[in-house]
Amino acid sequence: MAQVDPPRSGRSDNSLAWEYYDTPAGREADIVNVVRCRIVPAPKADDVPGKIVACFRPSRAIQSIADETAVLYSQLLWNQLSNSDDYSLPDLQQCDLFSYLDAETTEDVIFIYLQCEGWVVVPNSRKADTMSYEFLAINRETHARAIVQVKTGNTPLDRAHWSTFPETVFLFQAHGVYTGVPGHNVVQLSPETIRGFMEGHFDVMPQSVQRWIRFAQRRTSAQMP
Repeated sequence: MAQVDPPRSGRSDNSLAWEYYDTPAGREADIVNVVRCRIVPAPKADDVPGKIVACFRPSRAIQSIADETAVLYSQLLWNQLSNSDDYSLPDLQQCDLFSYLDAETTEDVIFIYLQCEGWVVVPNSRKADTMSYEFLAINRETHARAIVQVKTGNTPLDRAHWSTFPETVFLFQAHGVYTGVPGHNVVQLSPETIRGFMEGHFDVMPQSVQRWIRFAQRRTSAQMP
């Protein structure tokens, strides 16, 4: 992680992070545009959510991440890795934990939950062009097939629509926004169930999820008399 620092004191443009070094050494190195940063390495690969990783793939070396959840998580991670309070974070106890997990991370949590419940997720089925559902799962014992749909934000899930499918259907709406009457094949996963699973199976959660859970627990402890 990198945080932009202001330029060295004594410069006339010290309100700007960008510095221009048109010097013989700078021209020789072909580096005349300088932005000073504090850099803190992320200790584990899953400390960085997939949505952020995707923004650093070729052909762009760097780009803006237009996602509020990713920004909040970056601030949380920076505070923890730099042992600072550089960023003011919201009171998570007054909010829904799932508000701070992006869509891909939420899918990962459901992926892990189903595997712990005896369903083997087919990795190849988890593709962007699988338009109607997120992924396919197979029960280890019965070999039954199931499809999974996950929604974050306030996008509702229509249980009646999924009742027309021949397979078992697992539905998860991160804020419990469901419509319609579910059929016998529809399994509705509640946010409370999944949050309890996340806390009870903390050690198998991605690092990015663990950090949010720890943050929430510390806030709770600090508020206790």
